[in-house]
Amino acid sequence: MSEDGDNDTDSMASQPQVVYDLPRGGKIVMTEIGPIQFGIPPETIKDSMVLGLGIPAFFVVPTERFVKKFGPSQGVNVAEFEFPAYCNFFFKNGKRVCLVVNDEDVKTRIQNVFQETLLGPREWDPEVDFAPDYPVHKRPDLVKELEYFRHFGDKLITVDLLLSFAIFDETSRRVKLPSEDGSTFVEILMHDEKYIVFDAEGNEIAIIDERVRIPHSPSPEAVLDAPVFKPPLFGVTVLGSSHGFDPKGSTSGYVLWMNRRGLMVDPPPNSSVLLQENNIAPSLIDAVIVTHCHADHDAGTFQKILQEGKVTLMTTPTIHGCFLRKYAALSGLDESFLTTVFSFRPVRVGADVKCRGGVLRFFYSLHSIPCVGFEAFFGGRSIVFSADHMNDPTRIQQLCEDGVLSPGRRDALLEFPWDRDLILHEAGVPPIHTPMETLSALPDDVKKRLYVVHVSLDKIPEGSGLRAAIPGVEHTISLDGVEEPPHSRALEILDLVSSIPLFSHLTVKHASDILSFCRTEEIRAGECILRKGDIGSCFYAVMSGRCEVRVVDNRKVCKERAASVRDEEEEKGNQTTRSEDAAPSKPGSTAAGAPIANPRESPRKTTTVKTYYAGDYFGEQALISENSLRTADIFAIVDVTLLKFEREDFRWMLQGTDVIQRMDHLVGMRQSGSWATIGANSLLRMLSESQKTQLETIFERRIFREGESIWNVGDPIEYACVVETGRLCCSDPTSLLPTSGPTGGPPPPQVLQASQTSPREASAAPQRQGRRDRRQSARYSFSGNNTYTRGALILETDAMLDNKPHNLKLEALETTSCLLIPRAGLLEFFKGNPGFLLSVIHTRCIT
Repeated sequence: MSEDGDNDTDSMASQPQVVYDLPRGGKIVMTEIGPIQFGIPPETIKDSMVLGLGIPAFFVVPTERFVKKFGPSQGVNVAEFEFPAYCNFFFKNGKRVCLVVNDEDVKTRIQNVFQETLLGPREWDPEVDFAPDYPVHKRPDLVKELEYFRHFGDKLITVDLLLSFAIFDETSRRVKLPSEDGSTFVEILMHDEKYIVFDAEGNEIAIIDERVRIPHSPSPEAVLDAPVFKPPLFGVTVLGSSHGFDPKGSTSGYVLWMNRRGLMVDPPPNSSVLLQENNIAPSLIDAVIVTHCHADHDAGTFQKILQEGKVTLMTTPTIHGCFLRKYAALSGLDESFLTTVFSFRPVRVGADVKCRGGVLRFFYSLHSIPCVGFEAFFGGRSIVFSADHMNDPTRIQQLCEDGVLSPGRRDALLEFPWDRDLILHEAGVPPIHTPMETLSALPDDVKKRLYVVHVSLDKIPEGSGLRAAIPGVEHTISLDGVEEPPHSRALEILDLVSSIPLFSHLTVKHASDILSFCRTEEIRAGECILRKGDIGSCFYAVMSGRCEVRVVDNRKVCKERAASVRDEEEEKGNQTTRSEDAAPSKPGSTAAGAPIANPRESPRKTTTVKTYYAGDYFGEQALISENSLRTADIFAIVDVTLLKFEREDFRWMLQGTDVIQRMDHLVGMRQSGSWATIGANSLLRMLSESQKTQLETIFERRIFREGESIWNVGDPIEYACVVETGRLCCSDPTSLLPTSGPTGGPPPPQVLQASQTSPREASAAPQRQGRRDRRQSARYSFSGNNTYTRGALILETDAMLDNKPHNLKLEALETTSCLLIPRAGLLEFFKGNPGFLLSVIHTRCIT
């Protein structure tokens, strides 16, 4: 039997299928004791439902429970056991799910995760979540409320009531899983990064990779014809509107637009990719609101946090604590490390949160774990989002009588703000969700402003006057009659400029000059923005849309000319007869008499070498030299809005800063080929255009002679190194990687291998070659002594973060040019790009 259960075609034809690949990732192996699933990505039970396999009772938790590698899947939790556990317990008469784990430590971590998601925090400080002047009598007693939701019939819900564990033997690396009646069993062996499954007689059933492979959504570059999306002044894009048990719908998640910039609310998995497919750049959405820590609401949050740029997380201190503890336990990373990968903006019930010219106002909903909804106010209009909420007036009144709710809390819950201009309210199965009867009984005037979320479409009663929120950028809800607040255009411009890393250190005193000197330009799709050879005098930043940098590709011209000649020859060969009195072909003509196209007169064949989205910029060389020539054509692919600065204005504005010097350095680096060197590295090539530019501004080029040391063991860490030309030898006297690092977990196994390439294969049109390369996975390399050539990134991340000396000796084997990255600059880059940092933790070299 081959790996992953694949037999030869002939033998498989007469046997039932044993191994099933799940669309969202992971595999199911059919056995005598029932299906066993390997890997548990988000929404995985929906795959089982659609395939008709039934929900497994056995789940093998992978060694790497959290995707750390750079790319679209980074941040995905592949040990999402919550909904499999809920499904088995609540829909199968209290059945426990069995999680197969490596050791006791993993078991403890999973129990800690489930404590947060099933029961809520063990401790709660009621003072930290409320404004000082918020009436005490209206505050919830979360301890009492959560205790109420723990009762399921006559049972008190506990972690052990829903979960059981099977642990691999530490020596044999085997585990036995018995059938429900104890009549048989299945045995699983962990060996050489594989799971080998045997039946009770010792027959091999299947071999499964230990690493969970997440199928990748279509890349943003693959959707070339998506119309330009202009964010509304105030509105909502629904990313998903259903719940965790609906096989046809995506879990609920949203983008709240305020002043044309977005805040994600409970983003579903892969929602960032969806937005980029629709030309919505990551820089337009720089904050995430986490309402609570159930898996169907926070599964995509870490993906967004690890995306380009440092994201602000907004929630109450209590929910923030739950989030940290949950993801620290899942990932094996320390809470102290996780706090560095995003900025936390605490919100408090009863306190207005100023945001982009508007106001957010949060409240605690009634749910099984701490959960917040909110109101948003902007330009004279309003939106309310209920979050998960048991809005049942009869039950709320009863809870007050039972002493679970105070009268003030009861009244606050019953006074839901139904008068808002747009209402997003959940519905679902009581007792933790709002019964549909509550919404059906609302007045027609309210229903006209109401969208029902967190529910499958078939659950909305016909004739009820209720409507579901429809997911998709094209269905964005934009409120009309929004009064553009004072300074909203100024805020939009300053948001854009401040999001550009090169200008992130500009101070308030520059704001006036920025607003005075900039101009906006609207460019229609297909128009040329800049022509190669023109004298440059302006700097541009992209406010919205997408544009491409194109260069003439002479290889394409030659290839098409050769093809044309072949066609002519074939046509000539097909001529079996010719009229004797036919005129002979003239020089420069085909056999048919048509003139041969002059290659100099052929349309230019171009290759796209860069793509710019909102937040990107170009034309910086014009700021350095008065007579600089544009080096490529730049075209608007969709309608584009640009922010434009004249050279003299810009240089005046930036005097006294280091921005001009950094731009000068950037231009020099690009002219000497740094962009191509970045493209030679399997990790660096996956960075965005903006991230690559950030690195170029901190590169320092150095030439090392044969035998010269770049650094020695024991030297203080001053640089990381990218090989530009030549060869370097990296040696480790111990040939051992550190067993732990600043994040508290063991190094990923792949770092120990001499060369490992992810199975991820990107598909893209030939003209997208550069972008296809960026989507391939990084190659991690290190073992004792290694020789590294062009593109190799050599760094000792753990030692650099801990400010410890080098463990390696690095020297030149011949004259070698290196791009050095100073420690201070790289640490600053880590802060703004946490996904990159996570991908290089415990890493010494990436080729």
